[in-house]
Amino acid sequence: PRNKQLIEKMPKVFRCPASRSPAGTTIYQTPRGIRTAFPGAEGIPISKFTDGTSMTIAIVEVNDTLAVPWTKPDDWNLNLAKPSGGLGGHFEGGFLTEFCDGSRHFLPNTIKPEVLIALFTRAGGEIVDRPD
Repeated sequence: PRNKQLIEKMPKVFRCPASRSPAGTTIYQTPRGIRTAFPGAEGIPISKFTDGTSMTIAIVEVNDTLAVPWTKPDDWNLNLAKPSGGLGGHFEGGFLTEFCDGSRHFLPNTIKPEVLIALFTRAGGEIVDRPD
């Protein structure tokens, strides 16, 4: 209930300028899944990011249909069968990401599913050339 009082006071940093979602909503979300940086309620120690923080996605840009109130603890669920499902839609050719090291990258819509999955996992042991 307290979070709902803050919806109208959303900081501009949480708003994508290209988004057409309702005011007070964000399309920037953390990817959730058993092997992601955010697998559940418990935090993950940095030592468990054996793929490296520079190769692990922390935040993704989702399409407007998946926008949520910026104060709501709701995020994007990784679907291994379709890892790009629901991503992007605001910028031609790809979608925005932020990695666990704080770097931001624009990934192309043509990214191979296996490469995208590897970038979502924190400890998969994959060798990946990020296509940005």
